Amino acid sequence: MRRGIRSRIRTYAFIALLAFCVGVSAQSAEVYRGQGLFGEILVYDDQDGFRVMEFARGAARQSLVRLNDPLHIEFEYARIALVSVAFSRQPPRRVLVMGLGGGTLPVFFHRTYPDVLIDVVEIDPEVVRISKRYFNVEEDQRLRIHVGDGRNFLEKVRAETYDIIILDAFGASEVPIHLRTQEFLRAVRRALRPDGVSVSNIWGPTANASYFDMMATHHSVFDEIYAVQAVKNVNVLVFGLAQQQRLTRTDVAFRVASIPERSLARYRLEEAVRSGWSEAGLAAHQGRILRDATLR
Repeated sequence: MRRGIRSRIRTYAFIALLAFCVGVSAQSAEVYRGQGLFGEILVYDDQDGFRVMEFARGAARQSLVRLNDPLHIEFEYARIALVSVAFSRQPPRRVLVMGLGGGTLPVFFHRTYPDVLIDVVEIDPEVVRISKRYFNVEEDQRLRIHVGDGRNFLEKVRAETYDIIILDAFGASEVPIHLRTQEFLRAVRRALRPDGVSVSNIWGPTANASYFDMMATHHSVFDEIYAVQAVKNVNVLVFGLAQQQRLTRTDVAFRVASIPERSLARYRLEEAVRSGWSEAGLAAHQGRILRDATLR
């Protein structure tokens, strides 16, 4: 009797182990693992049908892409970045995206606005190679990828070039120091057209010790700043305007709701504005201005 019980226990244990292994493999299928400029890069397909890019195992996911739906944007912060269109010329003619990842935002703009010219700056050539091979990112006359440091690129750009500049350059855990300073943001503003807007993806105060300082630095450079908090995570999107528009939450929500492109309407961005609106000026007064000299 005991021998039979032990046998059944071993059988059940084996079945449970097999089920666990099958479950793990079903949850994620590794596509690529290698070394980038700053460490390990992982690409895998998850159980929800997304292709995922991570910088170092266990770090925040850099990209989630549905290969069969290039207009799909999964990350809430990336959707909120599209609110930039409500501040700038419609449709935008020139867009700069700093940080490539899986190419979600550049591909979205490329497919949504047939006349837009998009520059992407990515410091890691391996990320560029991976995005093309595993995330279907394709360069053409309207979408150009530049390998190099984003700040160096911006400092050489002709003044008043872009309608929208999206700053989404992250390491494994934070925005690089030299992309936080007043000197850098001045280069960003210089590259904006008079009615242009910059969008900075930063983490909120619970996850970013430099949050209030980064807000203060934005406030010192741009004529106006607005902020929208992602409801489901710690991301805060800071919109820096090259000239004052004196908009309220209701104004911005109305503008977003009036954008005709269906690819934006699918994300109900006006609701994101209403629910995530943050008092950017108040946060800015709690920090100190970050300068190159103080961060060396």
